[in-house]
Amino acid sequence: MTKFPSHKTHDPKDPFEIPSVEGLEPKQAAKALAGCGLKVFPCLSNGPKAKQPLCKWTREATNESEQVERLWQRDPKAAIGLSTGDTQSIGDGFALMVLDIDRKNGIDGMAPLRELETEYGVLPETSVIETPTGGFHYYFTIPMGLGIGN
Repeated sequence: MTKFPSHKTHDPKDPFEIPSVEGLEPKQAAKALAGCGLKVFPCLSNGPKAKQPLCKWTREATNESEQVERLWQRDPKAAIGLSTGDTQSIGDGFALMVLDIDRKNGIDGMAPLRELETEYGVLPETSVIETPTGGFHYYFTIPMGLGIGN
């Protein structure tokens, strides 16, 4: 598995690739993502508080295998959160940004995205993951220091 990103091998204009973790248990999936440089943290996986972090994610999100092991010790089935925003380095001056397009409760977030793409051009090729509600997460790298938060 290739470490990502690196200013020596990665051009921010190149597509951002997230490794497939399909079929892996959550802790193993978190380790695989961390092994690529992404900072992960455990979250509640279901119920009314699903997606709620199970740690102080702003301090404890990690890409270190030993820390992932420690964080998932409490709940090995915990969902995976990814630390985003330009203060959360994933290496070599880059951070992870996720564009979250919702499609639920009668609202189709793809419609305004398509309007923006018509006016400004299509989004660059990148990893896109479909969410459980039929929406999409588009993953991009950005230079740190742009003032973009989580």
